[in-house]
Amino acid sequence: MADAEGSVVCTRCVPGKYQGASGATACSGACERGSFCAEGAGAPLPCSGGTYSGATDLSSAAQCQTTAPGFYAPTGSTQQTPCSPGTVAPSASMSSCLKCTAGKYQAGEGKQACVACERGSYCAEGAAAAMPCAAGSYSVSTSLTSPSGCTQTAAGYLAPTGSTEQTKCSPGTVQPIVGKGTCDKCAAGKYQANEGEQACVACEPGSYCAEGAAAALPCAEGSYSISTSLTSASECTETGVGHFAPTGSTQQTPCSPGTVASTKGLGTCVPCTEGTFQDVVEQTECKPCTPGSYCAEGAAAALPCAAGSHSNAASLTSAAQCTPTEKGHFAPTGSTEQTKCSPGTVQPIVGKGTCARCEAGKYQAGEGEQTCVACEPGSYCPEGASAALPCAEGSYSEATDLGSEDQCTKTDLGYSAPTGSTEQTTCSPGTVAPNASMGACLKCEAGTFQAAPGQLVCESCTPGSYCAEGAAAALPCAAGSHSSAASLNSADQCTPTDKGHFAPTGSTEQTKCSPGTVQPLGGEGVCDKCAAGKYQANEGEQACVACEGGSFCPAGASAALPCVEGSYSISTSLTGPGGCTQTVAGYFAPTGSMEQTKCSPGTVQPLGGKGACDKCAAGKYQANEGEQACVACEGGSYCAEGAAAALPCAEGSYSISTSLTSASECTQTAAGHFAPTGSTQQTPCSPGTVASTKGLGTCVPCTEGTFQDVVEQTECKPCTPGSYCAEGAAAALPCAAGSHSNAASLTSAAQCTPTEKGHFAPTGSTEQTKCSPGTVQPIVGKGTCARCEAGKYQAGEGEQTCVACEPGSYCPEGASAALPCAEGSYSEATDLGSEDQCTKTDLGYSAPTGSTEQTTCSPGTVAPNANMGACLKCEAGTFQATPGQLVCEPCTPGSYCAKGAAAALPCAAGSHSNAASLTSADQCTPTDKGHFAPTGSTEQTKCSPGTVQPLGGKGVCVKCAAGTYQEGEGEQTCAPCKAGSYCPEGASAALPCAEGSYSLLTDLISADGCTGTDAGHYASTGSTEQTPCSPGTVAPQPSTGLCGKCDAGTFQEDGGGTACDVCFAGSYCRVGAAAALPCVAGTFSSATGLASPEDCSVCPLGAACSTGATEPGTLARSKCPRCSGPRSYPPHWRHTPSCSGLRPLGLRGEPPPLAC
Repeated sequence: MADAEGSVVCTRCVPGKYQGASGATACSGACERGSFCAEGAGAPLPCSGGTYSGATDLSSAAQCQTTAPGFYAPTGSTQQTPCSPGTVAPSASMSSCLKCTAGKYQAGEGKQACVACERGSYCAEGAAAAMPCAAGSYSVSTSLTSPSGCTQTAAGYLAPTGSTEQTKCSPGTVQPIVGKGTCDKCAAGKYQANEGEQACVACEPGSYCAEGAAAALPCAEGSYSISTSLTSASECTETGVGHFAPTGSTQQTPCSPGTVASTKGLGTCVPCTEGTFQDVVEQTECKPCTPGSYCAEGAAAALPCAAGSHSNAASLTSAAQCTPTEKGHFAPTGSTEQTKCSPGTVQPIVGKGTCARCEAGKYQAGEGEQTCVACEPGSYCPEGASAALPCAEGSYSEATDLGSEDQCTKTDLGYSAPTGSTEQTTCSPGTVAPNASMGACLKCEAGTFQAAPGQLVCESCTPGSYCAEGAAAALPCAAGSHSSAASLNSADQCTPTDKGHFAPTGSTEQTKCSPGTVQPLGGEGVCDKCAAGKYQANEGEQACVACEGGSFCPAGASAALPCVEGSYSISTSLTGPGGCTQTVAGYFAPTGSMEQTKCSPGTVQPLGGKGACDKCAAGKYQANEGEQACVACEGGSYCAEGAAAALPCAEGSYSISTSLTSASECTQTAAGHFAPTGSTQQTPCSPGTVASTKGLGTCVPCTEGTFQDVVEQTECKPCTPGSYCAEGAAAALPCAAGSHSNAASLTSAAQCTPTEKGHFAPTGSTEQTKCSPGTVQPIVGKGTCARCEAGKYQAGEGEQTCVACEPGSYCPEGASAALPCAEGSYSEATDLGSEDQCTKTDLGYSAPTGSTEQTTCSPGTVAPNANMGACLKCEAGTFQATPGQLVCEPCTPGSYCAKGAAAALPCAAGSHSNAASLTSADQCTPTDKGHFAPTGSTEQTKCSPGTVQPLGGKGVCVKCAAGTYQEGEGEQTCAPCKAGSYCPEGASAALPCAEGSYSLLTDLISADGCTGTDAGHYASTGSTEQTPCSPGTVAPQPSTGLCGKCDAGTFQEDGGGTACDVCFAGSYCRVGAAAALPCVAGTFSSATGLASPEDCSVCPLGAACSTGATEPGTLARSKCPRCSGPRSYPPHWRHTPSCSGLRPLGLRGEPPPLAC
């Protein structure tokens, strides 16, 4: 268009139109469908993917319509297009449809979601239909993505196309290959009685099988077959002479020992009559029974009288006719008379084949005895002992059951024991034993003590201790008692602690038990820690509290600690956090929980140790409590969002889908099929059932007496004769092996009669058959009998178990009797299978016929050769203490040996002998007075110091009574204790009263009886009286052993003084002075307590000092002496004007006389 000036001006196309060419004079028509044209558009712009338009005048993209769910629209679409089968559009505005993921499909158009693939099918990506699994495969899954996901049938199973499960092959058919849709019939000569088998079984020996057989039919009685391919009864072989074969036999069996047969075709052999036997197989007649044995009906051997019985008579017919042995006697198998038990053996029971050796700790010296005697205290008795042997010196025993010398107890340190002692003797107070095995205790030396018995060393008495009567130490209050008071003189004055408190040894007060500890008793020294699993929070308590549920308590706990969140415990005895149980998946538990709580229906918890459960997502359900995961809605059911259960399709309908939303979507079953409530598919009626109408929930079972062996049928067949048909029978089945029946029209296997124990019946039997001798059957309902294994036998017919071959016998396989081991051999086993398994006797042993063991020669007897039947008694003067020996030993001195002696019996205590070969105790010599002899002594021994014996014929000496003693050996009486001494029990010397004590008495028993000296007196060791201290000495305290000298500067002029006097002025007193000595002339002293003359002062010049002067006096020259000759002085002396003449200058002391 032109403007006002006439120029050409271009204008923009209006919205909804466009022009793509240059120089155009007009816009095109309306904007094309599927696009929009904004103002001034040079070209139509397409609607974006997921939108569309059928209009022709759109001016903006917002005017394009959005596709609906299930539809799609590519860019520039004029309309929305429904998604094709196999694709879906789950939301609006989709530019393309999404392929169904593998495992799902969609058969319709315009759908929003894919459907889970049905069971028995698979769905590849983009599947428009569920493809069925091929014949020979199946699937129960609803999410298969390819045919390889279908499970191949196992061997023994079949599955038609589209199967959701595999089906077992029916009886008479098998399938050896996997992935098959049908099963194969068994060929003639084979059978199969079970369902779901892979192979037919070869027809059993002793049976025949027609084509398609579901059971093997047995050969008739009197015939047999080892073949596994017979097809008729005529092919079974008739038995020969001397043999038999029951129904269903695989071979003819020789008549076992004890039975015979003389004709062909027998089903059983005839047992031998009483008084006869047959010990060989395959025989036709029995042998007469031999004398000295018995033969019952069917005897396979002339059996000897059993061990423990005997008989000289012949023609016995049962073991009951053999005479039982008396008590104290024995009889081996086959004995003609009973024998007395030898010394060292006994028999308390009648009817025994051997005597029992006296067990260790007992003995028996006589023959034919019933019981052993308990070994005496102080002795030991080995197994089979015929006498009690004394414990050696330095050992002892108070028991009555020692079996060997090394069981005698060695004396401990601090104890002693002589030969044959029944106990060790504790060292008495005042004595010790520093070594083990000592015969006497050593007395403590003076200045030591030992108050406790049985000690090793003496101790020095400690100062500052207190002594109760007889005590040698200051004993603190015992643990569990306390006292704040002093001067206690016995433990009884200590106060016991209260309950809930404790006090260690020497406590002054009781202490409360701290938290975590308790004390239920009074008078205890410690508190007990609370055991793990309990606690106590308070002080001073008597009992711990059980740990609370949901908590744990370690040992000594003062509080119950809670289990952490996610764990729990109902126990009240946990000892640590490790004892708290972590919740399992499907459960939760908060802190301190006593139990875990199940997740409620509709919730789950996949993890352990959690406190809360998660709700199931929509499309799944969970019907149970305590589960870990939600379950996909099952085929044959439908599930709403949040469902706690999958609701089943009604009976007579089914569905393989796992996404149904209502019952109306379930499919009705077809005729000839059934579907129970909640079925995923319709199922053909199985063999044994039929159905004739549609919509049935179950097929109808065949009634009793009919059967149906084909699937998907509408009516049942009549049951065939000779078999049984239960309700719902899929085949007419014969009575099983181990059962039998003569009746017809059976309706169940239960109507077939099971065989009794001891009988058998092959498959299809009309009656049961007794097991023959040598065979057994311990179980009811069995088709064959088992031969007795080697080492066992069975003499009867129709028995259930084989009998263990008796000791002393052997039994070959299939034996119908136990055959005895020959004389000179034995067996204690019950499983010998041949005679060469019987053991030959050794040197020192013997065994009669049928022995169960070789008998050791008992003490007192010997066997110098092998294979001996009896042991020889030792001659008088010899003995043999050990069983099983070859020669006897000479009797030892100090003992005696009678004939058959099992030990050199010691001379009794109080007698002795040096001679050998004594034959009786009367030949032992009694001890003299003052002597003793323990059991078995070869000479008498003098009584040791401290002991005496006033009588003859004694085994021990008597300790001197307290207050007496004996220093010598071999004495008869003790002497009274000496004055100044004391004598405890057993004293070998009078012990002197200690220094500072004395006594005039002669019956003191301890140092406590000695009297302490008075002050001013003393008494040396062993004094009979106290002595006054002499002048110059004193004793200020009582109980003094030596008076002390007066110190220098003091003196004591009287005897018996307790203190010294101070030395007077004008005198001096040396150490131990009995008088004050005066200062010499020329000296003086005004002071007291001078210790020596040097302490006296020199008299001053011009003064005179007489002896003992206390101060200087006036000089009297006329009294001074004169020298009568010339005077000479040493250079350091000078003359003084005193009467004493010269003194050395500056020195004290008495001057020398003048030198004239």
